Amino acid sequence: MTATPDSKRRDTRPPKRKRDPAEIERHMKARQKRMKNQNSETVGLLDSPKASKSSKPQNPSRMLKNLSKTGSPQAELWIEDIDPLLSGDERYLILAYSTSIQVYTTADSLLIRRIPIKPPQNTPFEIVAARLSAQNGSHLWVACSDGRLWLIDWTNGSVLREPVITKSHSAVDMILLNLKIGKNQREIPVVSEHLKEGRNTLVAYNYQSTDESKTSKMLAALSHAGQKIHSLVAVNDSRVLLAATKSTLIVGVASGKFSSFSDFSYTFYNFETNDIITCLDARVSTTTKP
Repeated sequence: MTATPDSKRRDTRPPKRKRDPAEIERHMKARQKRMKNQNSETVGLLDSPKASKSSKPQNPSRMLKNLSKTGSPQAELWIEDIDPLLSGDERYLILAYSTSIQVYTTADSLLIRRIPIKPPQNTPFEIVAARLSAQNGSHLWVACSDGRLWLIDWTNGSVLREPVITKSHSAVDMILLNLKIGKNQREIPVVSEHLKEGRNTLVAYNYQSTDESKTSKMLAALSHAGQKIHSLVAVNDSRVLLAATKSTLIVGVASGKFSSFSDFSYTFYNFETNDIITCLDARVSTTTKP
């Protein structure tokens, strides 16, 4: 069998389709619109462009890998110690940067909203925690190192209330507890604070109270010299509170039922570890007897 020279072979490839100039123009306008949305940012904490709808979310881990390569358009640092947050419908990924919250679409990794946190009187600070509200998926709590706790609507960048100021004017981490107090289901921010004398405290903030004597309550005061409480986790319907320093695991168990914020308390137990604790996570599993 004799091979056919390449020059005499019949080209079976389909001919290239000539693109209509109007179609090319539509694609160019769509690309320019996407680039405009990506470079847009919220001024202060005001309204920002609405996100485009998407039907096929991207794998969040792959998306984070892409973002780590490209970086933030504002040349900020993504704080890897703060877990990324997915919206309830998994269409948006919320990332905490050093001084802003940024919202990306999971379908195409486009930045659709940037919410900068402005310091008072230009004092240095950084974001230390970001938690989605369990009572309203559009609400986001943001804790700053200078002790300000912001409640914002991440879907439009608006501030929902004046910031809560921690007692020590500091914050290392924050967790949201969802507990039944009296007859109402309440959401209570708990902040780990590091005092100048080296003492660590866990303080709960009753931000909905108008009585200043009932706006905060210290749950625990721990003396771990040079060791900040860097991680907070709540499990079992917030009845168990876990915390970690460099070499100590702290377990807090809710003390009975709470009829009011004044009754809000936990009993804490310390467990020393041989290794350095770098992160903390927990879940409650049910075991069945065979």
